Amino acid sequence: MTIRFSGSRRRGRTPLGAAMLLVALVVAACGGGDRASGSGRSTAPGDVKPVAAGKALAVVATTTQIADFLKNVGGGQITISTLVAAGQDPHEFEPKPADIQRLNAADIVFKNGAGLESGFVKFINNVPAATPVLDLARGLTLRKAGKTVDAHIWHDPLNAKIMVNAIGDALSKRDPANARIYQANAAAYVQEIDALQGEMQRQFDAVPAAKRQLVTNHDAFGYLVARFGITFVGAVIPSVDSNVEPNPQDTSALVKKIKAEHVCAIFTESSINPRLEQQIAADAGVKIYSNLYGDSLGPPGSDGDTYLKMEATNTRNMVAGMTAC
Repeated sequence: MTIRFSGSRRRGRTPLGAAMLLVALVVAACGGGDRASGSGRSTAPGDVKPVAAGKALAVVATTTQIADFLKNVGGGQITISTLVAAGQDPHEFEPKPADIQRLNAADIVFKNGAGLESGFVKFINNVPAATPVLDLARGLTLRKAGKTVDAHIWHDPLNAKIMVNAIGDALSKRDPANARIYQANAAAYVQEIDALQGEMQRQFDAVPAAKRQLVTNHDAFGYLVARFGITFVGAVIPSVDSNVEPNPQDTSALVKKIKAEHVCAIFTESSINPRLEQQIAADAGVKIYSNLYGDSLGPPGSDGDTYLKMEATNTRNMVAGMTAC
């Protein structure tokens, strides 16, 4: 085996500058402490209060998936700002001063929850007290990978529907004048997700059970695996957090398991450098299928630039890889 480890595999990671540190200190000083572990602050749905009518709601989404849900539910009635950009890994996101300004000016904030924002939750915790912060993992059945909660909740379309309905309800309470629009949009979009789920099920069911196996960059697809009857063989990064660095022992064990289970392919993700996966695939004698959309939607114009396209593309690529041998 010729696998080599040569430092970080992450894309585009940069340290916080002096200005960022100054802003962080100011915000923390104004907000009553840093609660940067777990999911942090959350507003109960029943505690969302109306704001003054007459302007579009300023809405902040922490992730690209949530921003896309908001676009479908809110339509032209809201303005949306997204913290984590398309193609960016939320596990290593570092807010800029402009992000903090948008948070502080928001009428309502939607976060993924389940610990996904743990690296920057202190900034969300310190938005003005009157600003609702909706945790879209509330009420979902969360899976664990070891002792860690898996935050990749959107990969189960049933979870996505619950998140969309929660968005519709929260927007309706914050902006009652447009409640009918939000509720109608949410209902229509849920029907689209239903159609997506049916097509995903049809495609996965067409793959023989013995070949319905998945090896990925990191453990990002556990909810999809559970929903559609897929066997998760392993991940190059043996964690739901893509910041974890794999060690040679884990990698060697994964290569052996890929061979023993007669896995056809390794799947890489669009937000993670695939160099190590390429080495593993060569040593295991399997194919590489590139650019699943795991943690983020793709950039505009890509096959994964909306939630529906992301999941449809992932399904198509997974099925192709599973049946490649």
